[in-house]
Amino acid sequence: MNFKRLSLVCLLLSLLASVGWAKKYTSLKVPNYKILNALVEVVTENKTGLTTEKVENALKLRLLGNGIKTNTETESLSHYLYVNVNVLPNGAAYNVTVEFRRYVFGYPKEISDQTGIRFSPQQGTYNVLGLTGGSASFIIEALNGALDKFLLDYLESNIE
Repeated sequence: MNFKRLSLVCLLLSLLASVGWAKKYTSLKVPNYKILNALVEVVTENKTGLTTEKVENALKLRLLGNGIKTNTETESLSHYLYVNVNVLPNGAAYNVTVEFRRYVFGYPKEISDQTGIRFSPQQGTYNVLGLTGGSASFIIEALNGALDKFLLDYLESNIE
């Protein structure tokens, strides 16, 4: 079995396994879940051809496909979705992080003393580490898988 096929099988199995494990997290509950701003870290130059713009486009398509409007230009005053994709310059491996973050405004001072102005409330783990096979498409597939896991928890937590 070649590397691409094996990677795809592993990704599909992890996605299928995660579908049954959606959780409701009170920390993911927001007043209007249909609007979720996002912060995408800049993707450094790499041999796969993956760019920040490609990551932002994949993110927007996934969110809009679930009825959620987003803006990657500004951060919300209370919460936002943080997306970070790191790729080795030679394009051999990558890491994807998707994380819901909140600002501490309105929370007890003890929280800001411990966390700073932002913190990541309790939520699932939406990280992926893998080999690229030299292609940006593997990374975008991994990002989509992490976003799907997050969105499942986010929507379950907000829709009653």
